[in-house]
Amino acid sequence: MVMHLGSDVCSHPGVVHGGLLATLLFRMVVDYRAPALADSYFLLNAEIVKLEGRKAWLEGRIETLKAGGADSTLIAEARALFVEPKQADGLGEVYLT
Repeated sequence: MVMHLGSDVCSHPGVVHGGLLATLLFRMVVDYRAPALADSYFLLNAEIVKLEGRKAWLEGRIETLKAGGADSTLIAEARALFVEPKQADGLGEVYLT
């Protein structure tokens, strides 16, 4: 996913609010690595690193897009454990959508 974060989501002039970054990586332990500068494009990645029964361990990253020959910068990374409810099958379409 690629997302543009403009100046309307800043906590300090030109710096994207850390709470928004946490929201993008919700329910995860978030490690902030660098400020997210406003009016920039970011690459959001998430992957399942382990599946075991109803449990799924995920890791995610937010980094800047490479531009003008510059390397990308890691903004934040996160990890989380998600557990599917035991009654998920009974929730039907509401849960699956």
